[in-house]
Amino acid sequence: MVLIQKLLNITYTPNKQTTNIVYKDKDGQTIKTDKVDGKTDETIPVDPTKDVPAGWKIIPDQKIPETVKVTQDGVPTVVVKIEHKTITVTPETPEGDIPTGKVPGDPSKTYPAMESITKTPTRTITVIKPDGSKLEIKQKVEFTRTATFDEVTGAVTYSDWKFAKSTAKGGKSQWDAYTPQAISGYTMHIEQKVGDKTTTISSIAAADVTEATGNVTITVTYVPITPSGEGGGDDIIPGKPSKPDDHKPGVPDKTPDKPIIETKSVPLLRIKILNLVQPQLKATRKLTHLCMKI
Repeated sequence: MVLIQKLLNITYTPNKQTTNIVYKDKDGQTIKTDKVDGKTDETIPVDPTKDVPAGWKIIPDQKIPETVKVTQDGVPTVVVKIEHKTITVTPETPEGDIPTGKVPGDPSKTYPAMESITKTPTRTITVIKPDGSKLEIKQKVEFTRTATFDEVTGAVTYSDWKFAKSTAKGGKSQWDAYTPQAISGYTMHIEQKVGDKTTTISSIAAADVTEATGNVTITVTYVPITPSGEGGGDDIIPGKPSKPDDHKPGVPDKTPDKPIIETKSVPLLRIKILNLVQPQLKATRKLTHLCMKI
């Protein structure tokens, strides 16, 4: 009897296994799941940064393993916490970097147009001198804010307005007082326009300014002073003839003893001689008017 021995070789093939990289938001909701294949006893590299969902970013300071070990019991799931990506726009942001078009995290949505993130309330003072020349002064106060675009929802949020700079002395949030030049022989007329309303003001005072302040326009003009000290009157001017009906002769109630002489403080003398009576004549009264120019 012959005994025959056989050598049996037994080999073990590692099982294929799959692990998941699960991306979750701050509320624990699963946003995306990626599968990673491996075999038992293999070490699988983990790099969740390669496949972060569009519009999202990994929350910092997480302990995310760089590799995972595949065991016969399986592979632990890797959880990665993520949050919405945002883009913050400031007044210095180039126009080409301002988000427009489709929202990365939700292509069915479109970014809205960004509102203004700068405001510059301005008071414009225009001085028109008697010779027609103009002087323009612009007093400005600038306020700014930021706009933050959400790359998942497409929403835009704005920060509070903040004072940035101004033309005022000391860089204050105000319009400085302004005193126009006084010109001899003229009175000053100042008009202020706010919106559709125009009013006359006596001076240009300092004014506090906020982002809600509207633009103001002030116009300064000069009105010539007449010889009487007022503008626009019907005053008598030396050398100018009087109106024909300025002085009409009248009949006095009684005969004066002496001629009546009226004078004015201008180079025009009016003399009225009334009721020259000659006693030797009868009761007839004769009235003589004599005007003499000196």
